[in-house]
Amino acid sequence: MRIGAAVVLFAALMQFGSEFASWALGGTRSAWFYVISGIEAATLWGAVFYVVAIQRIRWDVSLLPLSAAAWCCIEGLERAVCRPLISMDVAPKLNGDNICDVVTGWPVSWIGYAAALLMACIAQELMKCRKD
Repeated sequence: MRIGAAVVLFAALMQFGSEFASWALGGTRSAWFYVISGIEAATLWGAVFYVVAIQRIRWDVSLLPLSAAAWCCIEGLERAVCRPLISMDVAPKLNGDNICDVVTGWPVSWIGYAAALLMACIAQELMKCRKD
C-alpha cells in the first residue's frame, strides 16, 4: 500500500512539476514537461528493472525483460539530459531527428537501437545456454 501511494504521489509531482519549474527556473512549460517526463520514465523503468531483477533472483525469469527495462530507462534519461542542453525558451528545430542526435551531432538513436538489439540477442543466447 505504501509503495502504491508513493508511486501515485511521484506521478502527481511529475505531472505538475513542469509548471513550477517553468515559473522558478524559466523556460517554457512544454520544455520542462519534456525533461520531467524523461525523469519520470527513467525512474519508473528503473523500478521495473529492479522488480524484474529481484524476481530473477527468486525465479528463473528471462533476461529479455531485464534488458528491455534497462534500455527504456536509458532512453528516458536521454530525454532528461539532452533537452536542457538546448535553450529552454525556444522549441528545438529537430527536422525529424532525435533530440540527442541534434545536441551531440552523433547518431545516438541508432547507437541506442543497435545496443538494444545487442542486449536482446545476448539475453536470448544466455537463455539458450541455460536450457542446455
